[in-house]
Amino acid sequence: TPFCDDAAMLFSSHCAGCNEPGALLCHRCRFSLAAGSASAPAPHVYAALPFEGVARQVVLAMKYRNRRGVVRLLARLMVRRMHLGRFDVVTWAPTGAAHARRRGFDQAELLARAVAREMGVPCRRLLYRA
Repeated sequence: TPFCDDAAMLFSSHCAGCNEPGALLCHRCRFSLAAGSASAPAPHVYAALPFEGVARQVVLAMKYRNRRGVVRLLARLMVRRMHLGRFDVVTWAPTGAAHARRRGFDQAELLARAVAREMGVPCRRLLYRA
């Protein structure tokens, strides 16, 4: 829930970006994410942030250190930055079953669901791994 995400952001013990003691994202890392921008690596390929620096650390913290509280923030950044227009549905490329079991969640699905909520559209599993 939004309340739980906000509470996690306030009461987490270390920053997901720099690992300093404190909130889920310290002010410096929040500012870094807000100020960062990414160029399109190819036509019709979009990136909300470059996969480097604080953005990289936050994504890796979400995936490998169970810092799921950053999902909502990343989703907001994706929706606000990419200006993709209107969509009917959001989906995701599923994480492999072994990775999802090891982590206890599929980070791509969590992010897709958060993006869909931000956009006000449904999120559906439409892709499956072969």
